[in-house]
Amino acid sequence: MTGSVMASSLRLMLRGVNEAPDELEELLVRSYLSVQGQLTPPYHLSTVSPAQHAQLTQALLFGILQNPSAAPSHVTHLTAFTTDGYASFVSILLRMVNDSYGKLLEQSRTQMLWLLKKLITLSASDVDNLCLSLLRQVAGGDVSAGNVWLAAELLQIMKGNWSWFSGIPALFTTALYTYLRLLPDHTVAKGPNISDLKVNETAFCIQILRERFQDCLVIGRDLVRLLQDVALFPEFEPIWRDLLNNPGAAFKAPAFADIAQLYVVRTPTRYLASRVTPEMENQLRFMLTHVKMGSQRRYQTWFAQRFLSTPESETLVPDLIRFICCVHHPTNQILQSDIVPRWAIVGWLLKCCKSNHVESNAKLALFYDWLFFMSKTDNIMNIEPAILLMVYSIPKYVDMTHALLEFLFLLIEHYDPVRKDLIQKGVTSSIDILVNKRVVPSLDGLSASPFVASWLKDKLNFYFAPYCKTDPTDGYKMTRGDHFHQESSYDSVQQQMIGPSSKGSPGSPSRDLYGGGGSSDQTLTGQNQSLDITEDTKPGETDTTNRKRRRLGVSESLHLEVQLNFERLTEALKRSQEAAISALEKLFSLFLSAPDQIFGDRVLKDSSLTRSASSGDLSSAGAGNAGGDPASTTIAKFASQITEVLKKGGYELFGPLPKLPSDRPDGDETSSLTSSLLRFYVANCRSQPLLRQLLYCWHKEGLAVGARLLCYVSRLAEEIEPTATRSRLAKSPGGGQDFDILVSSKTEDDTYDAGMNGDGDEEGEFTESSGESVREPRKNGLTGSTTKIHGNSNSAARKGSRSRDLQMGGDIDGRLRVGVSDAFKTYEEFLKLTSKGTSTTVQTENNGAGPQHQGLQNCTVEGSVKVESGDVEADNMDVELLSDLELCLLWNTKRFLRVLPSVFRYLPNLAVGKDSILQLLVSTIDPQDLCSFEFKLVLGEFAILGDHQEVLLRCIKNSLKWEFIEQQFFWRLLVAELQGASPAVILQVLKICSSTLNPQSNSEAMSGLLLLLRYHLPTSQLVNAVLFLPPAFGKFAAVVISSWMSSHHSQLLACLQTLNNSSVKERPKKGGEEGEDVSNGVRRFSSSAVVVLLNAMDDADYIRNNADEKSARQTRAAEIRRALLKLAGAHGFAGMNTIQGTTDSAIENHQDRCVNNVNPTLAGSCS
Repeated sequence: MTGSVMASSLRLMLRGVNEAPDELEELLVRSYLSVQGQLTPPYHLSTVSPAQHAQLTQALLFGILQNPSAAPSHVTHLTAFTTDGYASFVSILLRMVNDSYGKLLEQSRTQMLWLLKKLITLSASDVDNLCLSLLRQVAGGDVSAGNVWLAAELLQIMKGNWSWFSGIPALFTTALYTYLRLLPDHTVAKGPNISDLKVNETAFCIQILRERFQDCLVIGRDLVRLLQDVALFPEFEPIWRDLLNNPGAAFKAPAFADIAQLYVVRTPTRYLASRVTPEMENQLRFMLTHVKMGSQRRYQTWFAQRFLSTPESETLVPDLIRFICCVHHPTNQILQSDIVPRWAIVGWLLKCCKSNHVESNAKLALFYDWLFFMSKTDNIMNIEPAILLMVYSIPKYVDMTHALLEFLFLLIEHYDPVRKDLIQKGVTSSIDILVNKRVVPSLDGLSASPFVASWLKDKLNFYFAPYCKTDPTDGYKMTRGDHFHQESSYDSVQQQMIGPSSKGSPGSPSRDLYGGGGSSDQTLTGQNQSLDITEDTKPGETDTTNRKRRRLGVSESLHLEVQLNFERLTEALKRSQEAAISALEKLFSLFLSAPDQIFGDRVLKDSSLTRSASSGDLSSAGAGNAGGDPASTTIAKFASQITEVLKKGGYELFGPLPKLPSDRPDGDETSSLTSSLLRFYVANCRSQPLLRQLLYCWHKEGLAVGARLLCYVSRLAEEIEPTATRSRLAKSPGGGQDFDILVSSKTEDDTYDAGMNGDGDEEGEFTESSGESVREPRKNGLTGSTTKIHGNSNSAARKGSRSRDLQMGGDIDGRLRVGVSDAFKTYEEFLKLTSKGTSTTVQTENNGAGPQHQGLQNCTVEGSVKVESGDVEADNMDVELLSDLELCLLWNTKRFLRVLPSVFRYLPNLAVGKDSILQLLVSTIDPQDLCSFEFKLVLGEFAILGDHQEVLLRCIKNSLKWEFIEQQFFWRLLVAELQGASPAVILQVLKICSSTLNPQSNSEAMSGLLLLLRYHLPTSQLVNAVLFLPPAFGKFAAVVISSWMSSHHSQLLACLQTLNNSSVKERPKKGGEEGEDVSNGVRRFSSSAVVVLLNAMDDADYIRNNADEKSARQTRAAEIRRALLKLAGAHGFAGMNTIQGTTDSAIENHQDRCVNNVNPTLAGSCS
């Protein structure tokens, strides 16, 4: 076996097909193969020279990791000749762990830990750093088998070498920090291995805390933060109690008298960095040092797919935020550049949190240094991201500002009430240094902003008055003796502590910490055309309940009705999803009937809101209205409480769709509570504008409303296509009989909801396309049907609808497509609403149509100048659409690629010609899906670029900055779309490319342009444009003409003759200026292209066919040569100053060859 063959079979690491070999692995393999004969006994130690020492060390390390059976003898060999205390050997191990641990094979990882134990026994130099590096590879939020195994093995190694381990404070304090952080993750996860690991971790941490607490004080305040998450574990309750009440004696630390001593100690960065793996650190630092603001989305998507893709992984977010705030401090050069700032990444990470507990911990990680800030010992860079995130989130993401401010005030008052003065002093010191150092000039950006809620501005003035602008028109200002009784989610959590004095879970937030929620005694509501509040006793209700309902007024009765319906929804969630859907429908019906009268403490005395809502006027119902508008408050509370009830019932509203899309019904996508709600919205949003506001509130809560709605309407479009195809078959000759069979076999499936597609009056009467009025009940409920997968409708209605379609000869294809188009319009209107910020104004276009046609027309941010330009609005909608598409991509690449065709087809104004969407497509698509897209583009099912010159220019120009494979895919899609394009469009693309591309450096684009031109028949204008390309395109023009000569000889010859005739007529008079425009205004004939092409024709190998074919091609080549030479002469080819020297002789030689190479009948015509 040769050395190369042996090397290919020796592996320490996994490597992908397209992944480059690891340099360290290659080095170790080469060393192993070089000295393999010296690695077996007897060892020739006297022959090991200093020069061979490094090579032998590398070879032995490879042998230990690759061959477990020979590992003991290799360690013996290593011990025999090492002279540096194993320092060089351990340094290679450290490099491998830090750079390549994630790629190591399972056997190599096992041997790595075996080797660690051996090195500890041998007291090797720097082995403690090796142990620290391996501890760092145990990632938080990861309960996979490999990660759990590594955590367990390292724990056993440290416990098995306790005397060595306990003698290194830096090691055992880092181990304590690591396992305290991992314990909550392992407590939630299931499995026998994890259960055993949790028991061992608990005993390990308690032993260190009890025996070495004095050494643990160096960890600082983050030790308290981690202990909060485990304080309610039975084993840790005594630890927590002693820490608060008896710190000195209980922990054998006489100098430790109070937990405040830990608060004021800033945690060293090595502990915070230990909870972020080297791979994560590299990716974060790359984003924060190289990626420009606005270009970070693709890197964030990759990072989320790599490290935040599982439900458990979101607990990693607080670790990442602590790392960004406290470990990565950018230089002044980066701070002054357009590199993405830290606060932007932190804001994105906060949006990645799905559970309230993790979101609360993430915010605590962001603000933790604020609470105990001391200017002498703390670093301003640790607190800078939080203030900038709050300031720069206004106005577009003001909900983020609201949530952070609310959380900060909650921390000040309730994190540790016993030490509230210390916390308030720390936060004030933070604000003071941030203002004095000009990180922000003042707090006016928050306290004087019209977008910030008034009660938050009151608190800002209360706590930080010297740094805020006092506005006398703002109304009531607080004083120290006042209490806060604002209408906000803050009221519901005043008694729920999240700090050391908490009776609940330490660190656990209330359900409303993120904002938008209501207090526990507040209830929410729904929508119906009529509501009888004096109805008879309902099933499951007592006479007392109904008597109470009758005694109360209208608003109080509605309040009680909503409470009862929320209770029914809670019970229904325990029974089945179908029961929950029915209960949710009733709740919606109740809410939409009288939303202004649901809450007894905020009753309106008239029904103005109901009237305005029914007419589509939502000018006062903006979900983000912080001014106390009852309409907006009610809608937001209703949305928040539904989310909370469903979450408690174990259902995540608007949750992700991680599964591969299937043609069969999928539970969460087509028959879940979310899909039923979306079906209800699509069918009723035009007649019930409040539904739009309700979805908007959920969107502001951070739920994936837009992405789920987009997936829903796209799936609807997919299912319509087979029905539309059958309708076309029915109208084709001989297709009717087959169509009847198809329809009769689909009695229960192929229906379409009239409530979504038809034009209806207020009584539910719908008019078919023929103009005939048909009485049919409207299916506006959550269980209403749209297609075979999106629910089941009443069978009688389906049969009646089908018979009308067949008897009246209605255009099923057209009506179905109109229905899908309407569904996409509902999504587009939702984008329009979300693209305007938090506070919105909705105006209705009063064109005489019924209320079901009145919808959202204009949205403006309250307090800002109304945007009149449609281009600005469209740009904002583009951003929202791109965000939804990226979320679909994050869920599943196949789902993203399945949604995109419908987006291009039904939302062309938002998707076609958008280079950001195009780049997202070509960066994720694989060859198989690319082929499918090409087929659809060739068939004209949709467009991705369009034919506008400005769009084509922008997309082609921007694509030159993409990766090579992305450019190739882009041009394949462009060529497919332009297959049936007119010559004018192709000519337009050619002109754009001639002024944009560099033939020497833009090879992918040039190849794509060549493919595009080869696929199209030559026309006079196109041939003219090719021949008059700039000189740099000479070879390219020759190749294009040559390909046309092979595939479209007759057309090419006719085009050249046409150009010759026009050139004779337009030839400039003698004495005219040289360089004057000729032949349709093209300035310069591409002489270089002609020379290249003629030389190629003269090549003996140019024609390689058999004798007959060769003769025919020689004839065609002669005709083309003659036409080209005439055209060249007509344009001054022989006399132009741009071609010097041999041009005249070249033409004469070509003419001679023309005579010699063709038959006599053609020879005379060449002169």
